[in-house]
This record gives sequence, C-alpha cells and structure tokens, in this order.
Amino acid sequence: MPGRPLSRFQAVKQEEARLIEEVALVCAAVQAAAAPLDTGDPGTRFTVAAAKTQASASAAEIARIAHQPHGAIGITRLHPLHLATTRLWSGRDEGSDDTYWVRHLARCVEATAGP
Repeated sequence: MPGRPLSRFQAVKQEEARLIEEVALVCAAVQAAAAPLDTGDPGTRFTVAAAKTQASASAAEIARIAHQPHGAIGITRLHPLHLATTRLWSGRDEGSDDTYWVRHLARCVEATAGP
C-alpha cells in the first residue's frame, strides 16, 4: 500500500514555501541590480553588490531545502538534483567569494553615510 506523497506533508509544504521565498528574494535583488545598469545610475555598484551578496547567501539555503526531502540523495551523481546544486554552488563562487562582496557592500554603505 503506497503512502502519502511527500508533497502532502505540512512540513514539506512549509519548506517549499521557504524555498519559493528565497528564490523570489534573489529575483528581486537581481531585478533591482539590473535597472541601474540600463540607466547608468551611480548606485549600480551598490545594487550589484547587494544582489550578489543575497544570491550567495540564498544559494546554501535553497540547496539545503531542495535536498532535504530527498534525504540528500541529490548530492549523488545518480540524481538530477546533483547537477542543479553543483551549478548553484559554482555560480555562488564565481566572481569572488562572499567576503569580497559583503565588504564591497559595506564600503558602499559607508560612502553614502558620510562622516
């Protein structure tokens, strides 16, 4: 007798909602960073740093949530989730590490705060 599908469990639904929130947060940050790129706004460096910082922070949470219902089988080469997670982590690490972008973001904030 088959059991209840994973997607019917309340805890899984809650984690799915958290995953959707993280993705929406990254999408909003990237869209905010893209707008000044089109206009040449001087705030471009700040919004790009904020988007990269948020995307990097969200990558680990998104991967954790995605793997959890699978019992971490997604890290094996036998599961397609492995490919998505590997790409997510490599995207997080491209173009300098998290520390660089957090420091860059802090310098932007300090520059606008003044003395």
